[in-house]
Amino acid sequence: MILSRRLFAAAIICGICLAASCRNDALAAIQTNAKTPPRPTPVQVYLVRGLADIFSLGMDKLADRLRQQGYPASVYSTHHWQSIAKQIVANNTNGHKEIIVLVGHSLGADATLNIANELARANIPVELVVTFDATQPPTAPCRARALRASSAMSISPRTAACHT
Repeated sequence: MILSRRLFAAAIICGICLAASCRNDALAAIQTNAKTPPRPTPVQVYLVRGLADIFSLGMDKLADRLRQQGYPASVYSTHHWQSIAKQIVANNTNGHKEIIVLVGHSLGADATLNIANELARANIPVELVVTFDATQPPTAPCRARALRASSAMSISPRTAACHT
């Protein structure tokens, strides 16, 4: 069980690295005619704990591992999902564009999908949403990459379909 969790944490870190490198490679390709080298788009990882912040302490450990890899990661309570979404929208409005990765456990997993949907309404893309044991997850927004894991450690990656 511990090995499975470590492998899953490693997979998340690899997914974040891949998301960042794909986005930065695309940016570099667009800016090949620029005289100065392109700056990589910053990645920001938002981790959301579950009920009462006591059953999701693994989010803190995952944030520490991400920080060790050089990725800014912040851990929040599930009750603050609306303020997280507002903070991201405000940052984006002020020109601070970043690659957004959302990770949540239990009720925090549901909250990450709520955040992703709020950002989709504001036309702000979310690169990756990772959910651990979501309780009643809403639908992921259009074009969002989602990685859902259950307590049985089954992993189901998918990209949400667009329904117009």
